Amino acid sequence: MALRGLENAADGFRAGAADLVRMAETTPVGLLARVLLVFSFLFMALPGIDLAVSSWFAGPQGGFPLEADPALNLLRSLNDALILALLATATISLVSAAADRPSRWLMRPYKALFLFAVFAVGPGLVVNLIMKELFGRARPREILEFGGDLPFSAPWQVVGGCAGNCSFTSGEAASAAAMLAVGLLVARPWRPVVLAAIALPAAAISLNRIAFGGHFLSDVVLSWLIVAIVMLLIWPVFAAAAPVIDKRVTGSGLEAWRIAKARFGAVRRPVSAASDVSPA
Repeated sequence: MALRGLENAADGFRAGAADLVRMAETTPVGLLARVLLVFSFLFMALPGIDLAVSSWFAGPQGGFPLEADPALNLLRSLNDALILALLATATISLVSAAADRPSRWLMRPYKALFLFAVFAVGPGLVVNLIMKELFGRARPREILEFGGDLPFSAPWQVVGGCAGNCSFTSGEAASAAAMLAVGLLVARPWRPVVLAAIALPAAAISLNRIAFGGHFLSDVVLSWLIVAIVMLLIWPVFAAAAPVIDKRVTGSGLEAWRIAKARFGAVRRPVSAASDVSPA
């Protein structure tokens, strides 16, 4: 019996492994995962790529002069402004739906919640809370090669050089890449146009971090791939549950208001009655 159980477990493992291989060969998520592995091995095997690219922007005495460039700092601020505008639109869409006032100019609730999920899981959880704190990679401007006092380390190498908010991977590149999620929310004929319109400023914002000495090329490239994988993993969940999500959100604010009003009224009536009774 024990042997048969082991054989069944082995068969299940082989079937699961075969499914994973099939997914890696046929699905966008699988293909992106393979690309992530290829670039990871490339940057790990040839760490000089990161140093070479960052050296293009380093000053002769160390440091990164472009970090003080007003135009490039304005470009960096554009990232925050675009994300704020996008999430504000998603918030307004949810509030409007909850108030049972949907608009064709706003997002459907499931699309708005999908955007919040992408930013929360990709740039928020995976990149900023886990990876940047786990690997401890020093930023280019902090390493010995560019005038700093910390050693250089390759991507995916766990080191203790950086205490927090470290270089690997790039949070700003991740948030810039997350904006590409909008491309999944529009009709298919418009997707190439929307993705191209977002990809150009997002790429410029991401590469700007290399010019500032804030990140290596691998930090940026791997951030984009990680967020893209997160995005494509999350999207089918929200797309499949779209009718349920939209139904539950639409009018939910009015329903919550009616419940709160009824409960407040039920509490208020006994209090008012008690206050009307005069002492004997």
